[in-house]
Parts: sequence; C-alpha cells; structure tokens
Amino acid sequence: RMIHAKSCVIDDSWCSVGSFNLDNLSFHFNYESNIVSVEPQFVQDLKKHFLDDLAMSKEVNPVEWRLRPWWQKLLEYLTVPFHKIL
Repeated sequence: RMIHAKSCVIDDSWCSVGSFNLDNLSFHFNYESNIVSVEPQFVQDLKKHFLDDLAMSKEVNPVEWRLRPWWQKLLEYLTVPFHKIL
C-alpha cells in the first residue's frame, strides 16, 4: 500500500512527483526522475492523494519514540555509518 514517491503541490497550480531525493547521491549517481505538471486536474489529483495519505497517517509521539524497544534503537544505531550515502 505504500509507494515511496516524493510529491509536492505548490499554490494549487503546479506539482511534482517522482523518486528524486534532495541529496548528493540522487544529484550525482542515481537514475531518478520526477514529473512536473501545471495541468489542473493532475495537480488536484496529487493533492487529493496526499490528503488521503495524511488522513491515514499516525503522528509520531515523542514519548512513544523514546520508549521504543532497545533492539530497534540498536538497529538504527548500526545504520549511522551509512547515513552519508543513503
């Protein structure tokens, strides 16, 4: 049910959706792309998808985040050396 796409709608008049990340890896090495559109129906459809996703999302509670299991924190810590390339 999840697509890892990045999307934005600006002033209800233009939008962008695709795989491009704003990081060095995407800028220099990855073959990624986005679609940019000013077509009104496409802009509204993308906005609706975002609002639908937002309605199904769960807010991250700071207290719950601090109380996550120790093994999850360990796994997250083990990824630190890869943060610059991910």
